[in-house]
Amino acid sequence: MSLNVSRNRITSLSLIAGMLVPGSAHADAALYKTHCAKCHARAGTLAAGLKGQSDEEKASRLDAFLTTHHAEDAQARAKIVTYLVDLSKK
Repeated sequence: MSLNVSRNRITSLSLIAGMLVPGSAHADAALYKTHCAKCHARAGTLAAGLKGQSDEEKASRLDAFLTTHHAEDAQARAKIVTYLVDLSKK
């Protein structure tokens, strides 16, 4: 249990750090298209439905969900989360 909690904290901190350092939105969109768009074609609609009071909370909740929803690769998952949280601001 302790290892899982620590891993979740590290992932959350990585996601928050990723949101603070601008990345390539185009590359993140490509990852979304590759991993998610087959079933979730409208990224903007999905992003608009993200739950959370802050970007960090949205990122943490989405990461926790994606961990069990076809997104095992932590780096790709972090970029997809960043992409969707960024979209949720628009």
